[in-house]
Amino acid sequence: MQVNDGDDVALAGTSAVERPELAGTVMEDELLPFADRGTTGVLQSRVVQTGAGGLDFYFRIRDFRGAPVFRVGWNLFGPIETDIDFRTDGLGEIGPSRVSRRDWPQPGGLSTVSLDFWFGGTLADGSSSRYVFVRTDHRDYSRYDGLFVQGEPRTDGSSAWEVLINAFGSPGAG
Repeated sequence: MQVNDGDDVALAGTSAVERPELAGTVMEDELLPFADRGTTGVLQSRVVQTGAGGLDFYFRIRDFRGAPVFRVGWNLFGPIETDIDFRTDGLGEIGPSRVSRRDWPQPGGLSTVSLDFWFGGTLADGSSSRYVFVRTDHRDYSRYDGLFVQGEPRTDGSSAWEVLINAFGSPGAG
């Protein structure tokens, strides 16, 4: 589903049967362990090149132990068109219930695109997420500290736990 600046939309999940354009070549696929305050897991970061030449960025949380995940935030760089959902035809059990997007203008016509994937505590000890994807028209990628995983929010605005992960994403204009 197309997600634009200011949107906050429910996600239902999809499959390659429903969306054959999701097929592509895996360019990168890395397992990135994380830990904070007794919570551990592995983030799988993936880049897929589609038949049209654009790049899709994926993440999945696996081997998760500890306090529940409430939100996964991902900062990409644009301008960027995004088509976002999670895969129902792959590994994992739990997809985010919704995604919100906020664009933050930067000098030179670029922007930081903040995506928040809301799990609301459904991703808990012993579970794993489905593959979440962001389809883009970008043709390049890099690794940077742009993806974070957070536990339950506290009344002071902080999180019970939080990790920042050096994952694959869009480096700028496509």
